[in-house]
Amino acid sequence: MLDEPARSGGFVVRDAEPNDVGRVFEIYSHALGALDEADYEWFRALVRTRSRRKRVAVVESSGVVVGFAVVYKQGRIAFLDSIAVDEGVRGRGVGGFLLSTLENSLRREGVEVVTLSVKSWNLRALDFYLRRGYVVRGMVMILSADPHRLDPPHPENHYTVEEIPAGRLRRLRLRPTTWWSNLIEDVHRIIYKRYLKGERAIVVKSGRRVRGVAEFSHNGRMFVNYVALSSYNATNVLTEIVHKLKATAIKEKLNEIVIPVDASKKVLVLELIAMSFRTRETEYLLTKDLSNCDT
Repeated sequence: MLDEPARSGGFVVRDAEPNDVGRVFEIYSHALGALDEADYEWFRALVRTRSRRKRVAVVESSGVVVGFAVVYKQGRIAFLDSIAVDEGVRGRGVGGFLLSTLENSLRREGVEVVTLSVKSWNLRALDFYLRRGYVVRGMVMILSADPHRLDPPHPENHYTVEEIPAGRLRRLRLRPTTWWSNLIEDVHRIIYKRYLKGERAIVVKSGRRVRGVAEFSHNGRMFVNYVALSSYNATNVLTEIVHKLKATAIKEKLNEIVIPVDASKKVLVLELIAMSFRTRETEYLLTKDLSNCDT
């Protein structure tokens, strides 16, 4: 939480309140709606959920919300999930003021590194963060496939696969396929209990032991928000997950399955490509060390 509202040039940054949700979602829809999968109910659940590991901040002018940011944190690392300002105030330093306010607040709370991701084609956003001390540390591949054309290997018989509400998942010691998952997943599972539409999860077990999970939502297409696998037979478990994703997507009459994977996880990327996934787009991983710089 912010210690107190921050003020600069007629703008005020403060913690979001439930009655800000409508305006936050409006700004999100215009600025980021084409880049993400969230809807109004998700933002409503996000703002209402209490957790020390997440923050939704807004910036307002004359009592009107003109920007927002969503941040998750775990120990000394924070993940800036999204930041956006209204078109009417762009070019007035609002985004920079909001970002620096959050960085200062996070630093006081002991956060040393802020991370975020930027679509590789979004050069305006990339320049914005590079000018403010962020550096590129990695890349995430956004892989996509037509479920009708997917060709995963024949599934193993000794696994059991089930589909459950994502809110029922417990914390598991599995390896996620994307770097940001460890920072946001625990908070998201709390939010799923409030999110009316909910998210679904696929769980792959060998006996009673969970070997892999995948969480997904669909709004015209299936977006797999989270995949985590055990180190034991990871590619076989991934195959089981893809089989279930394919069956669910076809049943729901969806024409696309999207899965993000860190580019550094070469074996998993090649496995998905062999199943007919293709690169849809890429994202840069950016980081900033708050312990060694002035914000």
